[in-house]
Amino acid sequence: MADFVQKANVKRSVRTITTPIASVAALNTLIQGAIDANAFECVDHVVGGVTIAGITRGTQSFDVNVVYENLTTLKSMGTSTAKASTVAGYAAAATALVGNTALATAIGWLLACPF
Repeated sequence: MADFVQKANVKRSVRTITTPIASVAALNTLIQGAIDANAFECVDHVVGGVTIAGITRGTQSFDVNVVYENLTTLKSMGTSTAKASTVAGYAAAATALVGNTALATAIGWLLACPF
């Protein structure tokens, strides 16, 4: 390992949220509130003659993950995942995946447990 050359010194911290965010709608409201209030006091800037707000929502996506478990053995039988670009799409995808008994049966279990 004598030829190892450090290229970066990355420091990071992790903050544990004591109270979980109750729903995707609550998360969306929290984020929109930060954007509306410019809570981080970000400054606008100009790119190509166009003023860009100091804080904006660039891209977003919401992932739905469903784990199909065998309740007798507590082993995972399979998973389903969907990605949506809106909160409404997320809710619709979650409802469709959890309610899809044909898919749950094909995977090998009849009970879908979203997380």
